[in-house]
Amino acid sequence: ARPVEPEREGAREALPAYLDALRGYGVRDRDDEQRIAERYARTGDPALLRALVAGNLRLVVKIAGEYRGAHHDLGDLIQEGNLGLLHAVERFDPSRGVKLSTYAAWWIRAYVLRYILANARLVRELERLEPRLRRATGLLRAGAADAAHRGRAEARSARGDLPQSGTEECVPVSHRERR
Repeated sequence: ARPVEPEREGAREALPAYLDALRGYGVRDRDDEQRIAERYARTGDPALLRALVAGNLRLVVKIAGEYRGAHHDLGDLIQEGNLGLLHAVERFDPSRGVKLSTYAAWWIRAYVLRYILANARLVRELERLEPRLRRATGLLRAGAADAAHRGRAEARSARGDLPQSGTEECVPVSHRERR
């Protein structure tokens, strides 16, 4: 099994707590949501924005779960979906007669899909660059080993253990400077 990175371990503990906290938020009925959305459209009150977002957080989890097969970390998908929800609430026009959840579902999916596609491109790019990265890493290691060997030889010479001309023989042929 792969070791768990410390920051990811915290994320694994946070997700169940987040999902438990969502159980405390009720789903608003259409009329209540419409009233709050109209007041938010008029006033821009942040408390009303929070109320509209909180009433649709479970929708984000549901939609993010639909894309779990495309991306293994549900927490990341939920975060992106939450950004989509926030965007939808800020742009929602209650006078059009559409439910916020219907409108928000489109934005939530758009943000989740954009995130999945961006990460897929990143993975493909890293796979394409992997041979170059391996070669560069090998060159860096060889350079570090060469510097270490040269440093030890110079240190022996400085201590007087070996004359400077004899120290070159202590450095393996593969690590000697090419002249």
